[in-house]
Amino acid sequence: MSRVLYLQVEPELLDYYVEKVKEHNQFENNPYPNSGFDLVCPYEVTTDQTFKMDFKVKAAMYTLPSFVSHCTNDNLKVKDKPMGYYLYPRSSISKTAFRMSNSVGIIDSGYRGNLCAYFDVLNTNNMSTTTMYTVESMQRLVQICSPTLEPFYVFLVDQLDSTERGVNGFGSSGI
Repeated sequence: MSRVLYLQVEPELLDYYVEKVKEHNQFENNPYPNSGFDLVCPYEVTTDQTFKMDFKVKAAMYTLPSFVSHCTNDNLKVKDKPMGYYLYPRSSISKTAFRMSNSVGIIDSGYRGNLCAYFDVLNTNNMSTTTMYTVESMQRLVQICSPTLEPFYVFLVDQLDSTERGVNGFGSSGI
């Protein structure tokens, strides 16, 4: 494993992510580790319109130096260079009426704000009737993936490092 994702979560989500991080980091016993780490929707939304979901997590991905053979809490502060990563829809999103508006989120290496995504609602009924659709609290719609889709370690942290880019998102790095 040559990559690590540091995840800062809101207090109300901490118990959930503690368990999911433990499950995710079980590489030694799994010959086929996951390429993605799922994020949950922290609140319910009922709508028939495009909406923005704030996942209430912040993240930063780094490559690990070559001398680090595996990542543990003891060498958690050892990191090499920051790297961008992707926010992809999970394959199970096809069972819902929701689609990520821009298909994939490209998260720049210096972004330190909350991870968010816009979702379109596909009206599966006659276009003349409005149907409301609900995203349930704790539903998994998206996953974080490394640029190469290689598995990566995930660690929960109290705070991410600061960057020049900071928390400015959605078009703040250009037009």
